[in-house]
Amino acid sequence: MSETESQSTQSGSQSGDASQRLSASVDRLKQEFDRWLDVAMEQGGRALDAFGFRGMSSGFCPAIDVEETTEDVRVTIDVPGVDPMNIDLTLQGNMLTVKGMRPSHDLVSDADVHLSERAKGGFQRSIPMPAPVDADAVSAETKNGVLSITLPKTAQARPRTIHVSMPDDDTPATTQVRTNTGGETIDEIVDE
Repeated sequence: MSETESQSTQSGSQSGDASQRLSASVDRLKQEFDRWLDVAMEQGGRALDAFGFRGMSSGFCPAIDVEETTEDVRVTIDVPGVDPMNIDLTLQGNMLTVKGMRPSHDLVSDADVHLSERAKGGFQRSIPMPAPVDADAVSAETKNGVLSITLPKTAQARPRTIHVSMPDDDTPATTQVRTNTGGETIDEIVDE
């Protein structure tokens, strides 16, 4: 084999190696992207927000607060300018989905517009519930552009207090109170 043929063969095997490495990198990138999409499908809007796939440029995106008490989950959503009749709430499993439409606003047609920042358009937010809720007891109301949703927890999700008694004797009695608050157990000793 001549020196030129030898160099050509080596060059060909090196480009084959580079092609294989590139292909492997593309496969890893595709797998990572697929994983992100799976997370987005499982966690709804929260994942899209975390990845930065949704933002103010996509139109109106209402701000949301989620609070959990011992009895219920409370969701508060800013929806100024949105007609309550144009808001759809759906609870499927532990995912609350809010859809709505904020109407466009008319600008004066014969004026020069220097700034137009008020967002408009349709929106959809999916909010995972931090605890199981009773779908039949959900209530919602709007006041001053704020949508308040109350989702009572199921009986199984509410914390229970179990009193542990001590045997009767001459020593002061104490009771250990154990409270389960959504996965966290808090122990307290109470003197009686």
